[in-house]
Amino acid sequence: MAPNQIAEELKLRAEKVYTNAIARITFTDGSMPELKAFLWDEKKEIRELSVSGQDVSLPQETGRQIIEVRGKWPNGEASYTFVVKVE
Repeated sequence: MAPNQIAEELKLRAEKVYTNAIARITFTDGSMPELKAFLWDEKKEIRELSVSGQDVSLPQETGRQIIEVRGKWPNGEASYTFVVKVE
């Protein structure tokens, strides 16, 4: 299932953020995978977001934004989806 479908199907609640916000991605096991992040619209991936270590630069565009974060560990990969409302 694509991130836009996950956001819709699970009715993910948007977290309020402001322009120039940074999201720090952490894992309970303390691992620090290689991360990539992407902005999605309601149909497709739009563009890659800037990532520095575990920090993702959230989009500047106001409104509801769907974010996909892909993590790559030595033993596998995973994708995570969250929604923000940029004000």
